[in-house]
Amino acid sequence: MRQTWIGLIHVQPEPDCEVLEQNAYVQAVAWVEEPEDFDAIVRQAAAEYRLHVMCIEDLEPLNVRLRKYDVEQGLLDSVKEIEGTDYLRFGTFHTYPAE
Repeated sequence: MRQTWIGLIHVQPEPDCEVLEQNAYVQAVAWVEEPEDFDAIVRQAAAEYRLHVMCIEDLEPLNVRLRKYDVEQGLLDSVKEIEGTDYLRFGTFHTYPAE
């Protein structure tokens, strides 16, 4: 059964990336059936922005996450846009220097 999943994505910009200059983490939501589908759609979207996905953490259905934590309002607003689609929405990118 498809549902909205949420995960924390760590990305690294590729040399020709025009979106970010530093590593970043970002929450993302997608309407998928299982974790493997989330992984695939995240990696595809990141590649379009010339971002390398280093890892995906804390992946779970959104309804499970909301029982434990707050989720940024902008990301919650985008859930309505993705339900019933193959789209993904990224939240706010938070950059940090590479180690």
